[in-house]
Amino acid sequence: MTEELKESRQQLAEERKLTAYLRRTTVELAIEVENLRRDQEDALDATVVPMARRRGPGRRFPSAGSGS
Repeated sequence: MTEELKESRQQLAEERKLTAYLRRTTVELAIEVENLRRDQEDALDATVVPMARRRGPGRRFPSAGSGS
């Protein structure tokens, strides 16, 4: 009987660790979902300004050998 009680206590301790992990994970995921919702709402409210496009073959960055 004592051995069964000891085994049950070990199982309970393992289950408590698992449920604590699952609770933390659930909270983190809920925060991530809320952040994504907020980002989507902000994106819907944002004004999109078109950028002027470059004309011609201009380089965006100087070449590695330019020495400047």
